[in-house]
Amino acid sequence: MISCHAQLISIAQKEKDILLYIKREMDSSHPITKNERTGVHMHNIRSEILKEDLIRIHGIIPKKSMTLSYPNVPREYQSHFVRGYLDGEGCIYKDKYFINIVGGSKSFMMELMDVLRANDMESRLNTNPG
Repeated sequence: MISCHAQLISIAQKEKDILLYIKREMDSSHPITKNERTGVHMHNIRSEILKEDLIRIHGIIPKKSMTLSYPNVPREYQSHFVRGYLDGEGCIYKDKYFINIVGGSKSFMMELMDVLRANDMESRLNTNPG
């Protein structure tokens, strides 16, 4: 995550080893902390240069999930893209034949619904402001 209000990049993982590897590769002196309630480890890096490079070179922007547009994915890879998105932002209820997918960008979710419907999957959009 890139902060809108500070020169801060946060990397969160349940697996601390991944963050230790990143910290070592970046030669970072910033500490890794753990949220005891969630069990998630955080590596918060304060660097204006790194933040600007991530935005300018790599297109990583603050609040991306709120402005994300659906990518141009070739038809033969749509199922793989949807499965990958579901893996990161969804959950499956096998006993109810129900899938829940979360997203912050209404336009992204509307396009995802179109893809699901084109594959004969019933879908609907529920909005929860906040």
